[in-house]
This record gives sequence, C-alpha cells and structure tokens, in this order.
Amino acid sequence: RKEELVLRLLEAKQNAGKSFNQIAQEMGVTNLYAAQLFHRQAPLCRAQAQRLQMAVPTLSDELIRAMEAIPLRSLAPGIIQDPTIYRFREVIVHYSETLRAIIQEEFGNRVMLEGDFKCDLQKIQGKYGEDRVLLTMVGSF
Repeated sequence: RKEELVLRLLEAKQNAGKSFNQIAQEMGVTNLYAAQLFHRQAPLCRAQAQRLQMAVPTLSDELIRAMEAIPLRSLAPGIIQDPTIYRFREVIVHYSETLRAIIQEEFGNRVMLEGDFKCDLQKIQGKYGEDRVLLTMVGSF
C-alpha cells in the first residue's frame, strides 16, 4: 500500500537525518522532486537512484526499486483539510483566471504542459525580515 511505503520512505529519510533540501542538493535536483520521491508522487529515474542511495544510505535496495515504479499520484484521504494544502488550492482558484488570461495573451491559445514542469520552493526573507515562501513554477508550451 502507498501509505505504508511512504511511511517507510520517510522513516529512512528521518534516520538519515537529512532535509529534502540537503537530499536535493546531493542529488542535483529540486527540493520538490526530492520530496515527491519520498511521498510517491514521482518515479525515481534509474540515473538518479545511485545518487539518492548515496544521499540517504538508510534506503534499502527494496525501497529504491519501489521508488523507481510509476506511482499512483493521489492525495491522502482528508489532506484537503490540511491548512497548507487548503491555502495552495485557494491561491490556484484565486489566481487561475488571471494567470490563464496572461498566458493566453503572451503565448496564444495554448496550454502549459505538466510533463516537463519544474517547480522549486525556497524560504526567503521579506522586506521586514519575516519568513516568506518563494515558489517558482516553470512549464513548457
């Protein structure tokens, strides 16, 4: 089951004592891709498997093989009530029409592709020294 596998993967990550940012840096990938791997939201490509196992030596060969399989991309039941998930949905709903309008104005009547989509999240400081979230999304047309 996916939930059990995710728990085992996250336990291996915790036992390694590394953050998603650290794992991503050692693998040469984005922190979102690294986190997707551990939450079974993206497959581990064979070329990255060795780098991941070096970054997180607590991952067994069995877990690495499981991470290479095409995942069932889904949300855990009840996750929509999580405040962070809810806010992301709120942002998308709030900005989606205007984002679509600007995309069509700039690119014509085309659709952004998810297949070659890249996403990165960083913690930055705001102008008053407060913590802010910088989310960068790059999609092709």
